[in-house]
Amino acid sequence: MNFAVQIVSLFAAGALAGLLAEWLSRRFSGAPAAAPRRLGAALALGSLAAGYWYFLERAGDPPLAGYAVRMAAAFVMLTVSLTDFDLLMIPDAVMIPATTAAVAAMTAFDAAFPVDWITEDGFLTQTMPMTALPPWLMPGAGTMLAVSIAGWLFWCFALLDRRFYPKLGIRRAGYLFFRRLGLSRLTWILAALALGGGAAAILVACRWPACLPRLFSSVVGAAAAMVLIWAVRLVGRALLGREAMGFGDVVLMGFIGAVVGWQGAVAVFFLAPFAGIVFALARAAIRTEREIPYGPFLCLAAAAVYFLWGPIWRAAAELFCAPAVVLILAAVCLAALVVLLGLIRLIRALF
Repeated sequence: MNFAVQIVSLFAAGALAGLLAEWLSRRFSGAPAAAPRRLGAALALGSLAAGYWYFLERAGDPPLAGYAVRMAAAFVMLTVSLTDFDLLMIPDAVMIPATTAAVAAMTAFDAAFPVDWITEDGFLTQTMPMTALPPWLMPGAGTMLAVSIAGWLFWCFALLDRRFYPKLGIRRAGYLFFRRLGLSRLTWILAALALGGGAAAILVACRWPACLPRLFSSVVGAAAAMVLIWAVRLVGRALLGREAMGFGDVVLMGFIGAVVGWQGAVAVFFLAPFAGIVFALARAAIRTEREIPYGPFLCLAAAAVYFLWGPIWRAAAELFCAPAVVLILAAVCLAALVVLLGLIRLIRALF
């Protein structure tokens, strides 16, 4: 097929996917139809589909599976972003199947992970999250399997309806906790996913051992990404006395971590606030609402990391090859977050 025809066809397909994402977001939020919003969604995903294919073609024969997985991830992130703008929430009905499919796709296709643009042989190669570990820390197959299963169980546990009210007394609160879990349909869905995911991980390790490192990378990325945002949520609640970030953002970050790995998740964690700050300042100048959806900025940063990983990796490779430095920087960032949230609390008390 002629290259120009490919670009036009992919733009049209991406635009249709953008319209579908906009329609799905309105189904979740109940927002009225708006022509500018439809047009923006169509242009955004259509331009991304055509532009990304153009860059892949210039770099060499593009991996079709990797391209398809990345565009599917972009579709999910656009749907979630539009829904979050409308409702200030991220629906589990989107994130649970999307994250499950993401882990499966990243395990199945080696070209699905973020890639470097040009390598020594002129072709695209993946930058696996595991390559940031020194050789003496590389886990064996048994460790990778155990960690993969543990990370998957952690993800399933995190999505449970885990409301616990200690003021009612431990016995009464425990009874209500487990009763709610038993009556919730989500509990049984997640239980099935936990068992199915564990069995699938064992099958991958036994039948397709070459895929195990990719499963390990995806699940570790999801768990690490959730922990990062969960820490922000807990610190914000402790210092501000209110939710600094919704739990939907934690779940969304799990999806993002599954498709970019833990290195990419750290990059998303650092990049997202910059876009959020610009939006918050602009919104504060024209509106009075205090609540700001953070999911769209996580998705925007994830898109930058996912589609521009080559330059980001070249700039940060040495940093990621020193796990101790990463831990120190994480501690410094959490300390800075504590100071920032403390200042916000002080300003609110004064004014």
